[in-house]
Amino acid sequence: MLSLRFQVVLCASVSLWCAVPSFAAAPKAGEVLTAGGLKFAYIPAGQFVMGSATDEKGREEEETPHKVTLGKAFYMGVTEVTQVQWKAVMGQRRGGFEGDALPVEEVSWKDATAFCEKLSAATGRKCRLPTEAEWEYACRAGAAGRFSGSDKLDDLSWFDDNSEEKTHPVGTKKPNAWGLYDMHGNVAEWCADYYAVPYSLKETTDPTGPAQGSARVVRGGSWSSFERGCRCASRMNLNPAHQMKTVGFRVVLEAANPCMEWIEIARDGKGFVRAASGKKFVPWGFNYDRDYRMRLLEDYWDAEWATVAEDFREMKALGANVVRVHPQLAKFMDGPQTPNRKAFEQFGRLVALAEETGLYLDITGLGCFRKRDVPKWYEDATEEQRWAAQACFWEAMAERCERSPAVFFYDLINEPVVPDGKRKPGDWMTGELAGLCYVQFISLDQAGRARAEIARQWVAKMTAAIRKHDRRHLVSVGMLPFGEGDYGFSPKTVAPEVDFLCTHIYPKSGKSGDDLKTLAAFAAAGKPVVIEEMFPINCEAEELGQFIEESRKHVVGWIGFYWGQTPAELKQSKQFGDALMLAWLEMFQKAKPKQE
Repeated sequence: MLSLRFQVVLCASVSLWCAVPSFAAAPKAGEVLTAGGLKFAYIPAGQFVMGSATDEKGREEEETPHKVTLGKAFYMGVTEVTQVQWKAVMGQRRGGFEGDALPVEEVSWKDATAFCEKLSAATGRKCRLPTEAEWEYACRAGAAGRFSGSDKLDDLSWFDDNSEEKTHPVGTKKPNAWGLYDMHGNVAEWCADYYAVPYSLKETTDPTGPAQGSARVVRGGSWSSFERGCRCASRMNLNPAHQMKTVGFRVVLEAANPCMEWIEIARDGKGFVRAASGKKFVPWGFNYDRDYRMRLLEDYWDAEWATVAEDFREMKALGANVVRVHPQLAKFMDGPQTPNRKAFEQFGRLVALAEETGLYLDITGLGCFRKRDVPKWYEDATEEQRWAAQACFWEAMAERCERSPAVFFYDLINEPVVPDGKRKPGDWMTGELAGLCYVQFISLDQAGRARAEIARQWVAKMTAAIRKHDRRHLVSVGMLPFGEGDYGFSPKTVAPEVDFLCTHIYPKSGKSGDDLKTLAAFAAAGKPVVIEEMFPINCEAEELGQFIEESRKHVVGWIGFYWGQTPAELKQSKQFGDALMLAWLEMFQKAKPKQE
């Protein structure tokens, strides 16, 4: 059986459209994440006493001590935003003092907020100013005294006694226990809150300050502050329009969607559950391999990120909880052992988008959809060299994704094949239609080996590469629905090496019984089964819906296709292909399984 993408190209003349895991620990306090060229330290949720003790030297009456609970973890900028970081995001230099590593200053509250908004757009993650409570909690890092990180302010801070009336490069004094530098002095830092006196007289959770006001909170003291103004609890306020050489800011990066639970195999081994709640999880989603103009995701995800974000929200609105993406090896690997840093950073942005929208990712790697894009070093590689490069890809991907609950699983490769005998050098693809290839050989020479053993060894090597960095996310392989004698892979061969099985089924009208037998054979391997590709290309949409219902005895998840056009948009078209997609999406919405 050919995959949908092979079959659908045949319709080009009709329509242009046709053209068992271990568990990793949560991040540790102070663990660093890089996004948008800034480093952020992980700040865990927790409780602390905000304000100062009544006998603290230098305290102000407004610093009422009270218990604060922060219910959500977040990431705080390791340093104040520097001048070079400001220029990279905003396009021009800012500051009364000059130096790339100096903290940016002479920025108003509105300027700082605008920087956060642009950084959010660039990273796909929510970036903002810290609340006043978040700032003091992060500053204290578990400490209860005047300062955090040392009893001597000179160890921690550039302030009136040592600054020589100027800012200094960030990160040159000692950090606090969570790895944050310059929380005391250098430049004072804008917070999100309006200023209020007193800020609280009672225990509170996730405070954000008053709803309105005329001034914003500034914290931490600056190069011109006396010791008392640099204390953890010291408060200042400023007109949000003011720009001063003593005031800058640092950024908060919001952590992953707290509503997203990690997905794991159920205790009975028959399906999936959400790890924290134990609730059943039924995969129901879309392949997002290209758009309706036949552009691969990497063709437009830089220049048209807004389109990608809109498509994710559309898929969520249609009822999906899973999106399958197909990163292309040529875009992600510059050489046999050289991952492309920019591509993996952009993929991190995609993971962040998945977290934001609450969609889980099926990451199907090693794509070589366009043969002309495949680098010569990869095409000419020996089996050993090719496997090593593929393992390097998976190491880099696992390192990028290991901490995100939005990753459902890694699909090692789309529709792999083991040769029966020997193929000519460089002939790694099984065919090409309309410039696109979807099936790859993992070897060119059987060399007397059992085809099933070659498949097993390859899967084991890729899985081992992933497990060097990520021992939690699930692993599978997207297999064609054939037996071992047809292409080397079989459910019984692959099942022991992966967490569950994936296959691609396009039911034929009036012949669903044959496809159900295939699914029964997959289920007999003893692992959960997901249909990773399906579409009404060989049957009516209603028949596909009936097939999905009949397949429930063997299958625990279903993934179809979405190419960026909503039902409302498709209704405006008279093309056959658009009508087919519309029928599929309408059925998809009606057939959505219950999530218990």
